[in-house]
Amino acid sequence: QVIRKIDPTPTPEQLKQRQEEAERRKEADKAAYDQKRKDQALLATYTSEKEFDVARDRNVAPLRSRITNIQDRIKAIEEREKKIAEEMEFYKAGKSKNTKTQSDAPPPLLVAERERLAQEKKSLGDNIANQEADIVRINARFEADKKRWVELRHPAQPSQAKADAPAAA
Repeated sequence: QVIRKIDPTPTPEQLKQRQEEAERRKEADKAAYDQKRKDQALLATYTSEKEFDVARDRNVAPLRSRITNIQDRIKAIEEREKKIAEEMEFYKAGKSKNTKTQSDAPPPLLVAERERLAQEKKSLGDNIANQEADIVRINARFEADKKRWVELRHPAQPSQAKADAPAAA
């Protein structure tokens, strides 16, 4: 008659394997818990698919406004660049007529202003690219949330849509 079974002492490899398995289970449980929490938040936050579009538009609107403001600033910079180019042309025209003096060179401040404007224009262009990337991320996030919400709200609908598609064709 067996009263109690005692397992042999695990080897270091077995201990490591048990620890890794426990960590994997712990991570999987945490991921499942996080997903359940997110799903509950989605269901509690939105009552219809239109609300996703409204929320997305509300999040994208400030970014679009910033892009418009940046584009206006770029236009102002381009106008200033034209004025500087005209002034530089004045100095170049004066230098070709009178080559004996060095005073016809464009003022250093004018050259520095032109370089600063070019740098600012480049920076603003990068800023627009960042804003547009943010808009793409926001749109993707809201589409993923909307898709998940539909799956949670109507669990049979996606499989029915797949089943109906071959029948319709």
